[in-house]
Amino acid sequence: EKTMGPHGYFRGSYSFWSLSNPIVGPMYRPPWVVGGIHNPTINPEQHFATQDRFQTVTAMEWLRALSYTFLTFRPVLFMVLVPGGAVLLVTYLEQRREPMEIFM
Repeated sequence: EKTMGPHGYFRGSYSFWSLSNPIVGPMYRPPWVVGGIHNPTINPEQHFATQDRFQTVTAMEWLRALSYTFLTFRPVLFMVLVPGGAVLLVTYLEQRREPMEIFM
């Protein structure tokens, strides 16, 4: 609050009901304007360190995480296979029909 100004639901810097003095408080300053990490709760050096990431994950956990990336491929696969299979089924069924008797 002290650094970024009042923010939250119904805690803005402007008043909707006052036409003569609509600015009622300090302007909200987002974190990217203020800069820095205020009141840090984690150690960023330890939290974002990745040099030992392959020693901390087992092979099974790594394969499970890798398999989650392939979950997005299933709808795309069905979007291609279902219409393509329907077209091939119709062409196969039409190919197997007897000739029409009009030409006999």
